[in-house]
Amino acid sequence: MSRTAAAALAAGVLWICGCDKGGEPTNLERYRAEQFVEAKEIRGGKFSPDARQVLFAAKNDKGVFNAYVADVDGGDPRALTDSLQEHFPLAFFPRDRRLLLGRYAEEGRAWHLFLLTPEGDERDLTPDALTSVEFQGFSRDLKSLYYIANPRDDKKFDLYEMDVETLQCRLLFANDGGFVVGPVSDDRRYVAVHKLHTSYDSDFYVWDREQKVLKHLSAATGEVYFKPLTFGVGNHDLYYLSDEGSQFNYLMRLDLDSGRGGKVEEADWDILFAEFSRTGRYRMVGVNNPSGTELRVYATASGERLSLRGLPRGQVMHVDLSHDESRMALLVNEARSPANVWVYDFESGESRQLTRALPESIDSRQLVEPEVVYFPSYDGLEIPGLFYRPRGLEEGAKVPGLVFTHGGPGGQFRVRFWPLVQYLVNQGYAVLQVNNRGSHGYGKTFASLDDRRHGKEDLKDCLAGKRFLIESGLVEPDHIGIIGGSYGGFLVLSALAFHPGEFRVGVDLFGVVNWIGTLTSIPPWQESMRQAIYTEVGDPEEDAEYLKSISPLYHADKIRSPLLVVQGGKDPRVSAEETEELVAAVKHGGTPVEYLLFPNEEHIVSRPENRIKLYKTVLKFLQVHLK
Repeated sequence: MSRTAAAALAAGVLWICGCDKGGEPTNLERYRAEQFVEAKEIRGGKFSPDARQVLFAAKNDKGVFNAYVADVDGGDPRALTDSLQEHFPLAFFPRDRRLLLGRYAEEGRAWHLFLLTPEGDERDLTPDALTSVEFQGFSRDLKSLYYIANPRDDKKFDLYEMDVETLQCRLLFANDGGFVVGPVSDDRRYVAVHKLHTSYDSDFYVWDREQKVLKHLSAATGEVYFKPLTFGVGNHDLYYLSDEGSQFNYLMRLDLDSGRGGKVEEADWDILFAEFSRTGRYRMVGVNNPSGTELRVYATASGERLSLRGLPRGQVMHVDLSHDESRMALLVNEARSPANVWVYDFESGESRQLTRALPESIDSRQLVEPEVVYFPSYDGLEIPGLFYRPRGLEEGAKVPGLVFTHGGPGGQFRVRFWPLVQYLVNQGYAVLQVNNRGSHGYGKTFASLDDRRHGKEDLKDCLAGKRFLIESGLVEPDHIGIIGGSYGGFLVLSALAFHPGEFRVGVDLFGVVNWIGTLTSIPPWQESMRQAIYTEVGDPEEDAEYLKSISPLYHADKIRSPLLVVQGGKDPRVSAEETEELVAAVKHGGTPVEYLLFPNEEHIVSRPENRIKLYKTVLKFLQVHLK
């Protein structure tokens, strides 16, 4: 295993951040699929104990996550691992240069925690071959780490604590109730958990390890969402989310000793997360603003909100504060750039970008910043979306358009880098990403409007998106297609089957073709969410006839518009056999249909060579049948 920067260069990884070119280019440059696929996928961002480096995960040229580190003071990041097996870096150990990694165990598909020494030696910290493990973070005193694992039952993830010096572990909470495990108090007395009933109805509890009692803390009636987030520093203040009496999640505090508490913070949108720095000097709060995550940082003692200068607009995907609380690392995904690692210095107030995920061959100014738009649906309901206008058009020019549907149900398009969208817009297509009813982020009433109505009213919102494209004056009315992935692919197939003639073409990326098959294949690790999914979509046994009525597989003979179907051969959610059955039925009806199977992919296309083929196939299909 190579641990040098030379390994990164050999893998074709270029990291130099480069300078801001400024201004808008006067020319229009078309980019190839290969250039977009060269964009790096980066995740995480954890400080070293001395706050001089940031550890993160990035994909190499084989499309495999490995560990990298970047110096806060600048310079090219360095590869710490160079493997064809995924090595996902989770953190430095708190007081030395050892790394905590996540990767699949050698014996199979179980995800384990590994220790990696500076010399390159690896050790499986959770060696039970069949047990799946998920890292939960380090304790604030930096003496132990927490993880959940399922050695007793595939469907039940218990909470464990491991000493960072001895690497000995102990059970903190036996999760017989199928809860989602949350934070642990600093003295290890309390473990907070919550139970999902639906996507917007849950209860939360704390396990008192001293009294051996599970205390139910959510007394609200009706559908109210609760989620524990973190404990206050050095006390029993539990901070949690609630939407009781509101359309949006806000931040609450509860003192477990006195039973007193109250509202801490609210916004015009959902609060996504809240956490404290190690000694409680700062509180970080993330707000789901559709135009990008609004990150709020407060000085806890004074309550003053800090002004964060120099940070980009986009989706904040990760936040970490150094142990000494002098710096903050962020992973920010922008509309015109994939996620990059940034560092903010609290003393100087300066920000620095440590990585460059967008290839040097692409000028970000050639890409498009979307407009946040709203348009009326069939019943007058305002539907949000993100609208991408191609650059370099002559006055009065019209272009082909695409309605893009998201995954879920319950997903949300936010301002971030969508490489396939930017590729198509760069090739001259106008794209509208629709956040149809049922999407999260716009209030719990909006999110519930598609329950047991999937492929119906939410699909009509997509038809309204077509009208928006026409009324924009930019798009040719007879040259509009629909494209989407996963649940969005289901909407594509439903649009073509149940609203024939509305869209000129359809592109289905891993779309659900048969809800009964998809709902019966929910994996054990999602057991805590099973009932919530059944409540929202339908029970595959009790609601079989209804689910058949909305499943495109049983209505494929109605599809008349040219169709491109993309499928992963190892997809655990959508059966390749059922997808091929749908493709055969569409072909039998005489409709032009192309089928692109990736035998070595699952529910997403991750390998670079496959992504290049996907992008080129989609573009060629649209050029032939739409443009």
